[in-house]
Amino acid sequence: MTKFERPANQSAANQAARGNKGREVYARCHKAQPAAAEGAEKGDKKIAYKIYKHYLTKNRCYKTGKKLAKPSGIVVHSTGCNNKNVTRYVDMAELGTVSSNHWNRDNISKCVHFIIGWSPALKQVVIVQTLPLDICCWGCGSGSRGSYNASHIQFEICEDGLTDQAYFAKVMETAQWLCRYLMDMYDIPAGKVVSHKEAHANGYASNHGDPDHWLKKFDRDMGWFRKNIPGSTGDEEGTGDSGSGNTGPISKLQTVTQKKDASLKGTWTVSDPTGAELRYGAGASKYASMGNLPKGTKVNCYGYYELDASGRQWLYVTYGTKVGFIAKSILKK
Repeated sequence: MTKFERPANQSAANQAARGNKGREVYARCHKAQPAAAEGAEKGDKKIAYKIYKHYLTKNRCYKTGKKLAKPSGIVVHSTGCNNKNVTRYVDMAELGTVSSNHWNRDNISKCVHFIIGWSPALKQVVIVQTLPLDICCWGCGSGSRGSYNASHIQFEICEDGLTDQAYFAKVMETAQWLCRYLMDMYDIPAGKVVSHKEAHANGYASNHGDPDHWLKKFDRDMGWFRKNIPGSTGDEEGTGDSGSGNTGPISKLQTVTQKKDASLKGTWTVSDPTGAELRYGAGASKYASMGNLPKGTKVNCYGYYELDASGRQWLYVTYGTKVGFIAKSILKK
């Protein structure tokens, strides 16, 4: 620029202010516009999700705008709050009623790149991008060796009451798709996708347990999460964690309703001489078996059950690292 074109005040503070203003105008012009995103292959089914861009321009993290070089990994978080609505964190009225505690405020000192959660208005799980990918987020704090805030893309998954299997299955599938999308963009191996809990264990985050505590509720772990990222074996250039015994998609299991009977809670024993099939759902003809449990095998029930088409009761049970359904008639308490 010549001296006539260059702004008079060239201080660092003034340049930062102009940069923030430019990003704010860009974000406002692109508010709530779904980004086109290519699908990731999962088996023979191609899935794709829209990414809604809505930068949190009033958030202190956005305003600070510390630059992020090429990301070397991904940190997966869950919110730790019983509110699955994405509008608890993002002020997008088109996605639902906005909470007064949303994160697009100038007194908020936490922010991630994406938030996955339920849209009350659209009646579906959505992905919202809340920061540009070239800005460091404030997501995981620091550990004994530093912070992944300086090197990793991070996203939150909105928690519910941690009992709705259908919601869990959908948000985890969405999160795994987002990981593949980012892995392809930045050439990140699956082994570099970690939870907040794992980031702390590595020495690069504060001491949190998410989302591992939620995964555990459904007999899953981060090994399972990585293995089910589309096109992944789960341990490329990573820890080689073998994960849980349940390696298949959680969506293979029948959705567990809120049918509950406290009297069913406890340890049950297989009583049929031929054993019992542990199935993905309530019904011998409709759902496949995960394997036969011999007579005398003990399983645990937490009081939940389902009925098959004929009205027969099937208990929702755990056996080792597996979860599934067994007909009550062939169990003895």
